[in-house]
Amino acid sequence: MHKARIALTVILPFSILNGSLASTGVAPATETAEHPGRIRGMVRSAVDHQPVADAYVGVGDFWDSGGSNHSRHRKNGLYAKTKTDAQGRFEVDGLVFSEAHPDWDLHTFFVTHPDFIRHDQKVKISENDPVAELEILLQPAAKIKATVVNEKGTPLTGLWLLRLEALDGHRFLAPGGDPHLFAFANSTWTQGPMTRRGKMYFPIFTFSQLKPGEYRLDAVRFQMKTIIPTQTDQYAMPWDPTGFAFHGGIAKIVAIVGRTTEVKIRPQNHGTTLQVKMPLVANQQEFPELKNIPALVSLSRNPGLKVWDSDRVYSLEDARLGRIQEQALFFTMTGGVDSITIRNLPPGAYTIFAGPAMLMNAAKIELNANKTIIAQPPPIRIQKKAGRVNTGQLRYRVQLKTSQYSLRELCRLFTKQTQSRPRIMAEPVLADQKIEVQPGSYEIWDLLEQFHVENDWKITESEQEKQTLVILSSP
Repeated sequence: MHKARIALTVILPFSILNGSLASTGVAPATETAEHPGRIRGMVRSAVDHQPVADAYVGVGDFWDSGGSNHSRHRKNGLYAKTKTDAQGRFEVDGLVFSEAHPDWDLHTFFVTHPDFIRHDQKVKISENDPVAELEILLQPAAKIKATVVNEKGTPLTGLWLLRLEALDGHRFLAPGGDPHLFAFANSTWTQGPMTRRGKMYFPIFTFSQLKPGEYRLDAVRFQMKTIIPTQTDQYAMPWDPTGFAFHGGIAKIVAIVGRTTEVKIRPQNHGTTLQVKMPLVANQQEFPELKNIPALVSLSRNPGLKVWDSDRVYSLEDARLGRIQEQALFFTMTGGVDSITIRNLPPGAYTIFAGPAMLMNAAKIELNANKTIIAQPPPIRIQKKAGRVNTGQLRYRVQLKTSQYSLRELCRLFTKQTQSRPRIMAEPVLADQKIEVQPGSYEIWDLLEQFHVENDWKITESEQEKQTLVILSSP
């Protein structure tokens, strides 16, 4: 089942995925003797065709691929890993034949290396062709080296959140986590505040393994509490809830293949103050399990996110929660306080989500320069638990070839792309409404959110049919 996890840590969208990787080699062959499939070959640089040593070679990319699940997938012949030798050679074994597995026609194969762009492809292994021979040419990666500085260009000490966003929306997986979890890739890389031996340090960070293209970069400052909470409270935050501040941003950075682009993030003065108050939960006593769920605040520039506002209780693995976090400029647990304050945000429209992680409510706000706003999403009245709708498939892309579709036609395209997981429908009154679009390739997420912005349509789960989302006109 495709899922998307929400990370219950400070502003690190995929920090729960970070973990140590075994340094070399595949699992012992004795575990997978019943699966004789193999993939072997050579990894070279696409520039000079020289061998690439110490590249990570993996098979298997699943939504539940992390941690202990690796051994289960290995036993089933769906997972393997190794590293290239000094001559760029590799071999992985113990892989199931396509005809022997009812749900797996092609293996997901990938190669990563710190100096190159990740390579992904599908590989078929069959009883008639049990060994796939591959030659992989890796493209040199682009890098962006960012430094947070003052007006004079001098690096600043402090605790900073750096958020990099691909302007064309392409998805990538930040290095350092499990490379078999590309299903969790998104169009942003959020590097959270860190300390070295408890001391603040110069915020110089290099974003690596990037595709060439255009990116946006923002920096948010954090401030530590005077008294650090004890570790007995697992959701207590060391950050001052009134100490968040937007430092500055760069609207467009051009990353060039094989080069490191160095940028300085200088301070900007917008004079804004936003206080976000946590919404009340009107009938929380009916759901006692929520007492153990931390409260969150998310702030995004994407006005379409509000379409995922619901008084249903989501699973923490629901992709709708992952989407809210992925699109956030700022995202944090509250540590039990009733409000948080963010200063100096650029003027403009924002969508706020706040509340217990499983059932945040949303509000739209407009920030003006040198103004203060106090915002509180409406009270949460829990209706029911959300169904297990497989919304992770909404990251799939559809190709729109003409400029006008009926909503019914678009829903059919979406459903075909998701293979009916989920099925997407429109209520009858909307089904024949014409939608103007620019031809091109779009994620389903983006189009559904665009519908909300342009028409104020809502999306809810069908009460009659499982794995079905319904587009509704707003009351």
